[in-house]
Amino acid sequence: MDKLSTTLLGQGIVFPVEIENGSSKLETGKKLIRQSLVSIIFWPYRYRYFMGHYGSKIEQFIERPLDDITLDLLRESIISAVNKFEKRVTLRQVDIEVDRDNGTAKLLLSYLIKHSDTVDSFIVPLYSRIRH
Repeated sequence: MDKLSTTLLGQGIVFPVEIENGSSKLETGKKLIRQSLVSIIFWPYRYRYFMGHYGSKIEQFIERPLDDITLDLLRESIISAVNKFEKRVTLRQVDIEVDRDNGTAKLLLSYLIKHSDTVDSFIVPLYSRIRH
């Protein structure tokens, strides 16, 4: 990435860790932001050392039915966590798309990278029913 992207967004290690010339490869830009968002969303709340309130509370919704109340609470948990821990973005859209026939849900996340005109979005699977 260019120097402007590194200055605005920083640089860091993403997972899985890639080794380049004997050390961890540092990423910048959209890839770094996406990894940060996924980490915040899927990290269990209160399970990070020295940052006790890091993460979201989505694990609380694992065994709940996919009704409107659960989906609203899940959505609010994600919005709250991202707004608290990822200061480089402004959320534009957070939707959860449910396919009740297949027992699956997808998180659709759209955000603006602050200090730039870059809008990015991606889809993350949240729930999948186990089939026998």
